[in-house]
Amino acid sequence: MKVAIFFALIALCAGSTLTRSGSFGNIENLVKENNYAYERFEVQTEDGYIMELYRVFDVQNRKQQSDKEAVLLFHGYLYNCEEFAMGGDAESLAFYLVQQGYEVYLANARGTTYGMRHIHLNPKTDAAFWRFSFHDIGTKDLPAIVDKVLEVSKRSKIHFVAHMEGTSASYVFLSEKPEYNQKIERLVSLGPMAYMVNSEQEIINLALRNNKAWYHKNLGISTFTPSEEIINEVRTKCINEKYEQRVCENVYFLYNGFNSVDYNTTTIERVLSKVPSTGSVRDLLHFVQLKKSGRFERYDENFVSKQQGASGVQEYDLSKITVPVGVIYTPRDKFAHADDVKFLISKLPKVFAQRLFDDMYNNMDLIFNKNAEKVNEVVMHFIKGNSVY
Repeated sequence: MKVAIFFALIALCAGSTLTRSGSFGNIENLVKENNYAYERFEVQTEDGYIMELYRVFDVQNRKQQSDKEAVLLFHGYLYNCEEFAMGGDAESLAFYLVQQGYEVYLANARGTTYGMRHIHLNPKTDAAFWRFSFHDIGTKDLPAIVDKVLEVSKRSKIHFVAHMEGTSASYVFLSEKPEYNQKIERLVSLGPMAYMVNSEQEIINLALRNNKAWYHKNLGISTFTPSEEIINEVRTKCINEKYEQRVCENVYFLYNGFNSVDYNTTTIERVLSKVPSTGSVRDLLHFVQLKKSGRFERYDENFVSKQQGASGVQEYDLSKITVPVGVIYTPRDKFAHADDVKFLISKLPKVFAQRLFDDMYNNMDLIFNKNAEKVNEVVMHFIKGNSVY
């Protein structure tokens, strides 16, 4: 019975994402209730996806906005730009950076709550809409988004802060479109995901041990729709680790891992009411492929049909990323394992700063922890180019 109720709630959540409803409102409400203002822009990619981009600013200082440095914030998997505004005025990275005098842009990838439109495809009826991974986000979404931010801000360079899958897309973006290195002042990576060989993420590890039929049955065909088997297996572990039942009933927390001790109650209520957002199965399978290959590489169209053997696809050339990079990570992240992050750091040519928050748990802590202002301060110092903080 509980499983049936759970899936009914997930179905309701998936349906609500198309209208951006929810008990705590959408990004516009989150901005307004914290006494900030916003402007909304549409970004269209070369392959027809339409996403929403938000510029957030202090109402009283709007006239001085053109003099401010611009910062683009980019979200992780199964979420959207709201993640940077969920913590209220005190803890949200978006509002913190506005307070520090930056012009803040909140971007959304294709297939998210704010990226559910296409010039031809219907996300409800066309499987082709969901045929993308972070490769497409990096090679198509981010060029269009960055171009729009440059246009609106009237600046020649911007700062870029990415979280989780947003970091994966950012590395694809700057290695596959190296001309954009000249347009990014600094890149700050929160919980970076590129090399996945040590990942302890349960769903990825389950998928790695199975085949194409299992993927379709348990993950979904187009949109990420975890099966009863997946939910039960991961949820049991969650409950055994003595997390709250309501957290263990939410696929977003099951997917990312959770340490409920250090979270603001209001923030968690917000997150529970709004996630998961929508996601592509191919996107998830791309990470499974990285785990299997041990490389940071393009998506292999034949990956789901292979039972063994190395991928024959091209590895991303991280040596082309010439932007100074600051890396922030945690020691127990299920996705961005500390050893994998250290290996990534060794591969990026211009890592000028790194910070391990050893008192935090995982990638969600970097955004939603009640002490997130500590992370926000480090982000700001990295944006400024300070290598030690």
